Amino acid sequence: MERDTAVTKETSQEEAGASGLGWAQDQLYQLKADVGQIQQQMDQFQAMATQTMETLRTVEASLREVSLGASQTPRIQEELNQAVALIVHLQDQQVEQTERLDGLQRQRETEGGREQEEWSEVARRTEQLERSVATWHDRQAGVDEVGRRFQEGLSLLRQQIQQIEQRLESAETKAASGLEGANRAEHTLTQVEAAVEALQREDETLAERTRLAADVSHRLEVTMTEHLQELKRLELLADRIELHRAERQRLEDRALRLEEELGDLRERVEKGEEVRSRLSGQQQGLASRLDALQEHVTEQRTALAEQIRKLISTTDRTKRRQVQELERELREMKQYVADLAER
Repeated sequence: MERDTAVTKETSQEEAGASGLGWAQDQLYQLKADVGQIQQQMDQFQAMATQTMETLRTVEASLREVSLGASQTPRIQEELNQAVALIVHLQDQQVEQTERLDGLQRQRETEGGREQEEWSEVARRTEQLERSVATWHDRQAGVDEVGRRFQEGLSLLRQQIQQIEQRLESAETKAASGLEGANRAEHTLTQVEAAVEALQREDETLAERTRLAADVSHRLEVTMTEHLQELKRLELLADRIELHRAERQRLEDRALRLEEELGDLRERVEKGEEVRSRLSGQQQGLASRLDALQEHVTEQRTALAEQIRKLISTTDRTKRRQVQELERELREMKQYVADLAER
């Protein structure tokens, strides 16, 4: 009876150990599924980073178009320089006319009112010409100021693009660190799964040994029953009974050793549970870091898109106003030169 109770107890312990291993295996499978979800989130993050790089390339293309539009400015500047040269030539002519008028004034001080009126008209036209020259000087200064501001805007735009590239590099570095952590977690899970499989194999071996011990114990019980029946009939078999008692003691010692091995197996299962708990905590921390990183990248992408949109809109409006102003001034200058040529 005591032997049956011990065998039943060992069988219950084996079933409890097997159920505990099954639960640990289910938890490991769930943890692997969570790591797969984290990997999927990392893939989505890489896709968003790729989309951000494509947006940046689009902005660079727009900037190249702006630069192409700005490359037409030297042609306008060349025409303005030609106009300035013409104005300088007109100034020289005005100086010569002034000198001639001074000579005529000295020579014709005694002449009549008609010549005085003609001289006044010439002086008035000369003053108008001087005012026109001063106006063109002011316009030339305005054109130089517009060019300087345009160069400053381009420099600021280049600095902002460099800052955007630095932020994107930082985001890619953080994403690579997160991916490396996920790979390490997956490697650790693989090791734990291999350890659990080894424990399962050891448990199966121990179960087989326990079954064999139970069979042997059962056979020994039958044999001992037969021997007891024989001893009731034959008291001369006392030595053989003592031998069977020694065999029984050996089997009991072996059963005790099996119990110790089952205790070691339980300790291993508990250690596996502790490892699973630590991995679960690491996985939660990694998920929190990934959520924070994704939120930060989303905010940076929104701010970057807004800044780029504002910059493109402002640059486009400024470029159009500058080109319209230069074309208007060029038309006025050509009209003025044509009027001077007709006079």
